[in-house]
Amino acid sequence: MRFKYLTGLFTLMQLFYIAHAQGVIKTNLLHPVFAGGVSFAYELPTSDKSSISLYVSYGKKDNFALVLNKYSFYNVTVEERFYTSGKKENGSGFYMGPYLKFMHRKYFREGDAISFIYSRPDIYLEGYSLGGGSAAGYQMKVYRHWLVDFMGGIGTSFYLNKETGNINREYIDLRLGISIGYKY
Repeated sequence: MRFKYLTGLFTLMQLFYIAHAQGVIKTNLLHPVFAGGVSFAYELPTSDKSSISLYVSYGKKDNFALVLNKYSFYNVTVEERFYTSGKKENGSGFYMGPYLKFMHRKYFREGDAISFIYSRPDIYLEGYSLGGGSAAGYQMKVYRHWLVDFMGGIGTSFYLNKETGNINREYIDLRLGISIGYKY
């Protein structure tokens, strides 16, 4: 089912590609290292000093952060970028802007016996997060149509447990990326 969602979003990104001639397709180089899986982003200029970015990613990792035995997720992030530099080329220089993020995730932690008196049970959670925040970064052209994007962001998200329907408390959402992209 996740494959259908990602395929649909990738198709949508391809339609943007056909309709507009100055978009950027990128991938985050840090994503496979820290989260496993893949990520794609499509950035489309909306004016000389702004653009909108659609980011889609999927990850699956065993022994994630030495705390969770299995962790998997997919997310969709929409971000508006406002470029502040005085450069003539669109989509280059320092930028900042808000983002909205939707995430579905599952994680499992195997219980263990810490002592003969106390033991931790197995924990399996599946649910959705919805949140937002702000990001900032610097995007620069490195060779003809190729560019590099350094970005970071912080926000907050709320987690909805799929099994119980309870909204758990908010948590801090951190974003970090070094992306390589192609501007066509």
